[in-house]
Amino acid sequence: MVITDKQNFELIDKIKNLNVFNRFEEDQLEEFINVCTLKKFTHGEIIINEGSVDNWIYILISGSVKILKGNQTFGIFRRVGEVFGEMRVIVDSPRSASIIADAETTCLAIDFAKFKTDFEKQQPVILTILYRMFAEILAVRLRKTTEELAEAKKEIESLKK
Repeated sequence: MVITDKQNFELIDKIKNLNVFNRFEEDQLEEFINVCTLKKFTHGEIIINEGSVDNWIYILISGSVKILKGNQTFGIFRRVGEVFGEMRVIVDSPRSASIIADAETTCLAIDFAKFKTDFEKQQPVILTILYRMFAEILAVRLRKTTEELAEAKKEIESLKK
């Protein structure tokens, strides 16, 4: 779905204060949104398929999504502004997990290969902001995973005793 001017204004208003976008100036945010697509998914619809090699990155606007590795759920994103699909474009390897709409869901979708080509020379600042945003997202997720791993190791050690 192409984003209309009205939707553009509503999206900018909705997301400009989110942490992932607070480094953008309003005109940069508008330029960013103009190259995005608004995608709607029904409950149970696959957004990202584990093993696929597409270049789409998604920003949750409404609804919720489940993260699955194989058949096991590893998390659920519910907060507006959650970003997913970024690992595929940072590390050029197949998708490491599936993402499935857990409710009626709307996302801002970016074809990063096209986006990067369009902005590499004209707007390197926007790409720099995005890569920094990706680094921060991955750092937070790594910290959470490390904490969960440490807790799991403690539990395993206590069970061994």
